[in-house]
Amino acid sequence: MAPDCNYGGNMKSMEAVDDLTVKFTMCAPDPA
Repeated sequence: MAPDCNYGGNMKSMEAVDDLTVKFTMCAPDPA
């Protein structure tokens, strides 16, 4: 995704934990 949070978005990384689970790393807490 992005090496750091300076590109202007909120998504830092996305990691496949297993076939059904994807872990998202956010740059800031998700307001939702």
